[in-house]
Amino acid sequence: MTVKNAEAKRILAVLDETVQELSSLSYINSGLVEHTEDLGEILGSKFVGYLESCKNLDNEPEFDKDKTDQVPTGNIFRHLSKDPSVLHHVQSFGFDRSGNILSLVDAIKRLRQGTHRRLSVTVEEENSRRSHFEEVCKREEKASKEKLSLEQQLRIERRERQKALTQLGEAEVRTKNELEVVKAGTEKFMKDLVVRTEDTKNRNAKQYDFDFDILLEEITKLEKELKKLEVVHREDEAKLIKKKNKSEQEVETWIKEYDIDMNKLEKIYQDENEVYSEVVEQLRVYEGHYNQLRKEIEDANAREEEQKKAKEEAEEQKKREEKAAATIQATWKMFQQQKEAEGKKSKGKGKGK
Repeated sequence: MTVKNAEAKRILAVLDETVQELSSLSYINSGLVEHTEDLGEILGSKFVGYLESCKNLDNEPEFDKDKTDQVPTGNIFRHLSKDPSVLHHVQSFGFDRSGNILSLVDAIKRLRQGTHRRLSVTVEEENSRRSHFEEVCKREEKASKEKLSLEQQLRIERRERQKALTQLGEAEVRTKNELEVVKAGTEKFMKDLVVRTEDTKNRNAKQYDFDFDILLEEITKLEKELKKLEVVHREDEAKLIKKKNKSEQEVETWIKEYDIDMNKLEKIYQDENEVYSEVVEQLRVYEGHYNQLRKEIEDANAREEEQKKAKEEAEEQKKREEKAAATIQATWKMFQQQKEAEGKKSKGKGKGK
């Protein structure tokens, strides 16, 4: 963008000169001023005199910093502009540049860019940029509000999570304490259980030995009784074996007779089954004939019912016709009577005249 207005160019030139002057003056700091006596041969006596005047102004108690005509910065800048080698020597000394002046230089550069931009655009472009800037500001404000809202929600969520973590920590501590209590109770219970188990085992062992002796005596006594019973019942056992053999022979005889009877009954069953099959086949034929006759009877009844219904409809139609004829005759007769009465009445009136 180019600036066509002469006044605008003059403003920009003043700002450029200001930036250049301040950039050069940023190398003049307290470190350089303090060593002016040692730098006279390098920088020249005139420039050192300017620096000495700056040093004297800083030490003067009634120095008014708002009165810029008292500060020889203009002389320093003009001297640096006329003799660039002095500026080169000052830059080579390696002293730190003034941070405040550099910040001011950056601010003036931004001011120069903004001024140049505003002087090189039209009113419409300026309004458009202003509206765009306002829109951007609104968006930034909205975004900042949303950011604050999200940060607040984040803080609330963080507090809730911290609270939940605290509750979980407390629950964990309680659980550990309960676990320690349960563990201690379990160890005590196991010790008591071992003691009770040993005691019960010892009592059961004594009781077992006592019961074993008693049972052993009973077994010896029962074995003696068993031997006596075997001797006594040996004859009965032989008799029962003979009876068993006889019973088995009788059962075999009964089984043979049962097989003979079953064969006879099987033959009778087969004969009866053949007869039954023939009867079933005959019943199937009779059932088909019966179904055919039943269908014929149903068809005849249906035809008879239709004929009866048609006859009733004909009689009903005949009654309606007779009733209509009687109604017509009665109406005609009434009409004739009215006509004759009107004729007689008209004749009587004629005689009266």
